[in-house]
Amino acid sequence: MFAFLSKACRETVPIADVIEAVQHATDSYGLVVMTSYKAKIDGDDALVTYTYPFDAINQIDEPWIYENGWFNNRC
Repeated sequence: MFAFLSKACRETVPIADVIEAVQHATDSYGLVVMTSYKAKIDGDDALVTYTYPFDAINQIDEPWIYENGWFNNRC
């Protein structure tokens, strides 16, 4: 997941925090399949919504940025 973070986020969010968050979600929910995906793209910025069978891990209007590829920009 760390590789999916924007450059700015990779510079401010410790990789250990990302690993811990992913491990916690996996322990709590197991491996889950995304049930929906929607992106609102405006140039190099996007707001992305993706949902899962568990509301607690849904992401609503999550900011992404294009940096020679799309990266999560929610630090």
